[in-house]
Amino acid sequence: MANRIRELRLARGLTLEQVGAKAETSPQQIQRLEKGERRLTDDWMRRVAPALGVAPATLLADTLPDADRVAQNIEEVVLLRLWRVLDPSEKRWIAALAREKGIETLVDKPKKRPA
Repeated sequence: MANRIRELRLARGLTLEQVGAKAETSPQQIQRLEKGERRLTDDWMRRVAPALGVAPATLLADTLPDADRVAQNIEEVVLLRLWRVLDPSEKRWIAALAREKGIETLVDKPKKRPA
């Protein structure tokens, strides 16, 4: 399976040794992962991703996250978790408040495009 470990490592100016140390493995194992000689399992992704400062899914080829779909900080994560437990009437109240404050484009549903 293709992955982006080498690309991400080089973009951050890290050596195989540095990533290996952070992922608690050898530089040779990191190199094998980069070359696809070792399967990039969930366990490896959970070890290597933090060493590169990325989310595990980012290690997979062609999976760069869209900035508009990824929480940028802990406050956004907390707000998303809170949003998910609100009932529909509470969500409508928040949407109305946002419209009142002039940020309706962020809460209005996108218009359907004509076919």
